[in-house]
Amino acid sequence: MIVRDSSQLRRSTSRPLSGRSARPELPSLWSQRRSSPCGVPPDQVVVPSASAQRRCSLRSAGRTCFVESPLTLEQLTLSFWVSKDEEFVGLKVRAAEREFDLGDRTHHYLLLTLARRRLADLAEGLPAAACGWLHVDELAHDESMVGQRLNLNVLRIRRHFSSRGIVDAWDVVERRLSTRQLRIGTDRVSIAAI
Repeated sequence: MIVRDSSQLRRSTSRPLSGRSARPELPSLWSQRRSSPCGVPPDQVVVPSASAQRRCSLRSAGRTCFVESPLTLEQLTLSFWVSKDEEFVGLKVRAAEREFDLGDRTHHYLLLTLARRRLADLAEGLPAAACGWLHVDELAHDESMVGQRLNLNVLRIRRHFSSRGIVDAWDVVERRLSTRQLRIGTDRVSIAAI
């Protein structure tokens, strides 16, 4: 059921989640006054918001929680901040109303390297499909980007993005296995020195 009228919704007070992992109090939640019509499971009610539709999940105890709409890579803007000696690389991700800090991780240096190549290729005027591809051999100057370490960093990057609810996190780092090339999966990138 799509709620079109705000009179169908009421503010409810926040309560801590129950279960195995108790979490801190959530901000106030929206709950529906009317019951779902026949044929619509109560945990599939969709509530529109200014930016996207959000799906409500009704818990067995009768509580309602918002589940944020899923993010895709094309909605994201990646903002790197880098120290002068490049020993510290942090990353923030923005998408519409949401922003989250992915912190400083060693695997962000690989993403930064790929982002720099993609931005440089775009500045040269190369077609978008050809921008950013980097041969694995070009990364051999850094011990953290050779062989299994490179594969491990790619896996960590993908898991890190996936843990933040990005549904196509696998595409954050694109690969051409036959030519052994990598690139960052988006051109919506900014880099700032700190």
